[in-house]
Amino acid sequence: MGKELLSCRDVLWILVFCGFAINYVLRINLNLAIVAMIIPRTKAAASAQCITQKNDSTINLNNNSSSIYTLAHQNSHDNITIEKLYDWSEYEQGLALGAYYWLHWLSQLPGGLLARRYGTKKVFGISNLITAVLGLLIPIATKYHLYGLVTIRVVQGLISGVVWPSAHDLCAKWIPPMERSKFVSAYLGSSVGAAITYPLCAFVINWFGWDAAFYVTSLLGIIWFIFWYFLVYDTPKQHPRISDEEKNHIINNIGDSLTNERDVKVPWKKILSSGPLWITTVAHWGGVWGFLTFMTQAPSYFNFVHGWNINATGLLSGMPHVLRMMFSYFYSSFSDWLLRTNKMSLNNVRKLANFVMAGGGALLTLGLSLSGCQPTLAIFFMMTGTAINGAVSAGTLSILVDLSPNFASVLFGFCGLMTAAPGFISPLLVGILTNHQQTIEQWRLVFIIAAINLSISAIVYTIWGTSDVQKWNECGKAQENANQEELEKLKPTNNYEGRFDWTEYEQGLALGAFYWSYWSTHLPGGLLAQKYGTKIIFGGSNLLASLAGLMIPFAIKYHLYAFLLLRVIQGALMGGCVPSMHVLTAKWIPSNERSKFVSAYMGGSVGTAITYPFCAMIIHYFNWEAAFYLTSLLGIIWYCFWLYFVYDSPSQHPRISKIELDYILENTPKSLPNDEKRPVPWIAILTSGPVWVTIMAHWGAIWGFYTLLAQGPTYFSRIHGWNISTTGIISGAPHIFLMIFAYLFGTLSDWLQENKKMTRTGVRKLAMMVCTGVQAIFTIGLAFSGCHSVLAVFFMITGTITTGALSSGSLANFVDLSPNFGSVLLGICGLISNAAGALSPLIVGILTNGNQTVEQWRLVFLIAAANLIFGAVVYQTWGTAEEQTWNNNVKFDHEIGEEMLKLNDKPEKIMIINDNTCSCKEIKNYEKEKEANCK
Repeated sequence: MGKELLSCRDVLWILVFCGFAINYVLRINLNLAIVAMIIPRTKAAASAQCITQKNDSTINLNNNSSSIYTLAHQNSHDNITIEKLYDWSEYEQGLALGAYYWLHWLSQLPGGLLARRYGTKKVFGISNLITAVLGLLIPIATKYHLYGLVTIRVVQGLISGVVWPSAHDLCAKWIPPMERSKFVSAYLGSSVGAAITYPLCAFVINWFGWDAAFYVTSLLGIIWFIFWYFLVYDTPKQHPRISDEEKNHIINNIGDSLTNERDVKVPWKKILSSGPLWITTVAHWGGVWGFLTFMTQAPSYFNFVHGWNINATGLLSGMPHVLRMMFSYFYSSFSDWLLRTNKMSLNNVRKLANFVMAGGGALLTLGLSLSGCQPTLAIFFMMTGTAINGAVSAGTLSILVDLSPNFASVLFGFCGLMTAAPGFISPLLVGILTNHQQTIEQWRLVFIIAAINLSISAIVYTIWGTSDVQKWNECGKAQENANQEELEKLKPTNNYEGRFDWTEYEQGLALGAFYWSYWSTHLPGGLLAQKYGTKIIFGGSNLLASLAGLMIPFAIKYHLYAFLLLRVIQGALMGGCVPSMHVLTAKWIPSNERSKFVSAYMGGSVGTAITYPFCAMIIHYFNWEAAFYLTSLLGIIWYCFWLYFVYDSPSQHPRISKIELDYILENTPKSLPNDEKRPVPWIAILTSGPVWVTIMAHWGAIWGFYTLLAQGPTYFSRIHGWNISTTGIISGAPHIFLMIFAYLFGTLSDWLQENKKMTRTGVRKLAMMVCTGVQAIFTIGLAFSGCHSVLAVFFMITGTITTGALSSGSLANFVDLSPNFGSVLLGICGLISNAAGALSPLIVGILTNGNQTVEQWRLVFLIAAANLIFGAVVYQTWGTAEEQTWNNNVKFDHEIGEEMLKLNDKPEKIMIINDNTCSCKEIKNYEKEKEANCK
């Protein structure tokens, strides 16, 4: 009888519950710790207003603080001194808080696939373990640099992204449908984790310092893993201690909806074209946005707006998550009761749960936005809004298992891939809205945006949602025998020793993996180049990517996913290269020589042209491994020359002639004073029409170019049957001509401007029409070339060559719009437009997987042509190359005022520039600086 006190499913529920709790403890420990990590700033207007009103409030928190400065000293006690804190702006704090989510989305889909292959026990458990071990390194990394902290948080987010989708594989194998809502409530252990984290971290920080918070939470994660490893099994059949009664109950009630094979082919086309899946994803998006806004921003909101100390903030930020877990458990039990007693259909139970979570959450979030300085109302709306989010366990989390028990982990991975974006968009948006503006009005905007997302989710799922099992859930069974026969045919023979049996989809993953993270480092690359210079960022990125290339052969032999991981790392390293170069261009190159110089960016095309025939020759005479070794060696050799010959500005160069130096200084825009320290005008940039028009044009050009670049070899090999040597030469040859065309077109563009034959905007429009409009025509020609090899070669070569005009188009356009922030603009553009590099191979893999036909490849090229035409039309209609007003707009405002706080102890002469009028004031302390009236 003792053994039946807790069934194996009960033990599983407890450990899954604790696992999700640990996952969130490790995820959000920084949310509260960051309050104690930063140097206190001056009292925000909202805090002063709220603290004044609190004198008449029923909740008296006046003893906490009269200013944020006093608050911080109360928070720190005697164990934290001002020297141990960090002077991070709200934007930098937003980076630190959002970094976890930058790549978190990336591992959602792989998490589901890995769980199907290796089981939830390994994937879920090892992910939490590695995340905990990395947490031990956070204090050391933070003391080194902010970007050390950001890097570890990015890696933590990437690794822990597999946790949620992997749990669905376990749920589908262990839990009958009528018990599913209640079991999925274990996922809301995340709420208990959040509830524990805030007060626990507040207590630990209060007595031992902020770094102790990371050590304690990481230790909890390691202890949990020990229990998980010995008590959890992937299926009831594997469990050595399960009773026959429980095992039979599970097997009989799960029935035939679940196949026994892990290697059943995933029906990607049917999944990605499934309306019910997309509806559920949209519904989940709003719930995630609302929940993460409350979870991530609550400590900062109550600290800055209501002026609470870290103990009060930790307690009141954590308490709602206990309520969320309780609400989830009872609501899920209620949902299962409705199903068991046939009070409601499965569809209506899911719709009701989603409406409670999203619709109710929207109303309460809107109430929080309008609560102002009323702490009682703020607490009520925040607590109830977080609590009712617990209905998600009976809503979208269960729906994904309902739709397809066989592929539940894959569905959740896909959903997580789509909906993880709020994790990094929301903190970034909060950082932009509240940067030096910690006011009630700005926080109201934050909560209204969250309420809008929740409302959309409620409406969409209530109208179109369903939880019926989809027909494609059974497709794995119907094709199981046929798939096995195909696998037997595809087993490598002696002639193919050393090769790998990858499907077209897996090949698409391998080709696209570089771009999964490539986009994410464009903006950081531009910012880092502004701070540290192009020499370090561009050179260091290429060097590290080369070193990673040396490891690729070993990774491939170990596993496909190890290879993908290295390619993702290479992509992240290389993403900052092109944006960083714009800093160098702005400092070295006069505007009338810019088009020709930017054509050097097309050196990538020469690299492509060399790579294809060079690697073909190396592979032919040696093996595929040698190709990675030799190309990596070339990168290391290049870095030696770069390190010796390149300098960030003409004034730093020890061997430049005085004539050249004077010429450059006279003909380049004057940089603003302290440019590297000057805040980036984020709002002006992100609301700039010309910037977005250029980005959209660049998107089309990038999609077309990457389609020809990445898919050319595969297309000619599979459709035209060419061998590797011929494919290498034909695929590489156009890129030599691309570089030549880019240089000549760049020279022509500079001549047209210098001789006033065309305006700068006219030149840029001409260039973009060539690299998008003309290329679209050639790409359409390639789509309809069929089996005519001569036509295919002609259209592919000419289409690739026209991309060279990009150097005189959008690439140069970003420096035109803002010489001071050209690298930031290109970073934003790369962040968005290089998604084409990841999407294009993925779409090709889906379209041609097991279907290598002329018709499927025609679709590939027509999609590329459509993107090119879109880019051409947008830029010709609205494009401009005029320098934007915000490029030189320097104001003596609260942002510069905040920076002057650093000068309290050292009087210095400060030059204040406003509307071309300069004056000097001696700043002795903050109070005098506030009273200074600069005209």
